[in-house]
Amino acid sequence: MAMISAGTKILLDDEELHYCESTPELGATPSEVEVTALENHNKLTVPGIKECDSMDFTFFYDTQQFKKLHPLCDNKTDHVITVEFPDGLKIKLTGKLSVALSSASVNEALKYTLTVSLSADVETVLPE
Repeated sequence: MAMISAGTKILLDDEELHYCESTPELGATPSEVEVTALENHNKLTVPGIKECDSMDFTFFYDTQQFKKLHPLCDNKTDHVITVEFPDGLKIKLTGKLSVALSSASVNEALKYTLTVSLSADVETVLPE
């Protein structure tokens, strides 16, 4: 059955973050490695390494939360971001953080992007 995203939690090092508007795609597709030999009549491939770009989370700006996040973006320390869905599915991302304010427009909410540059494999914890 379908499920809506309401109730999804974002945790940074086990502390809940608030005001998240959107998460990135939380998975990866392996690249294709070509293994076509001269005797083949069709191009053949095998799955290669999964390719994950950096992961961008969009948040509505909150002064206190932004002040807590900004010092963590030191390009030295790994942090764990966990996305926990209402059914208990958890996706854990480990990496270095960066944060950038989005552009400001008339009559629009201020936002910022929290980016995770992965330093470990994406971990999936299935619901019980």
